[in-house]
Amino acid sequence: MTLSWWPRCREVLRAYFAREHGLLGAPGLEVGTWSDVTGSRVLATTYQNTSGRKRRVSAYLTGSGTARAGIECKVGSADPPTLIVSKQENSIAASSGLTHIVSAYFEVPTNYYYRIASTVGTETLTSWSELDEYRKGGRLEYSRTGAD
Repeated sequence: MTLSWWPRCREVLRAYFAREHGLLGAPGLEVGTWSDVTGSRVLATTYQNTSGRKRRVSAYLTGSGTARAGIECKVGSADPPTLIVSKQENSIAASSGLTHIVSAYFEVPTNYYYRIASTVGTETLTSWSELDEYRKGGRLEYSRTGAD
């Protein structure tokens, strides 16, 4: 089924958001495209943002069976990073057969280090995506692979 109304609706929502938040026509808005980097990332490993752009990071971990799940994200100008920028942990174990999902979202300045680690120790990395922002003058744009 084709949603012929969606492109127009999306533009109206963008315009409303821009007007309400004073972004309409603002130069230098940051945009980019999310990339799934799950296959090239390992938990509790430090990475450095050498892209020359601010990086946004989004990750999901799962704990299945009776395991709890927890995630902790750190950012810093030196390796290892020490500033905790996101932390979430389920305090109650799931019933057998159920799954806990924990997520994190944070930003990494250029040349900074970052790492994501599990806090319980039994989690599985389900998804890790990154977006390197770039400047685009005057238009409010945001792109996510497969979101349209």
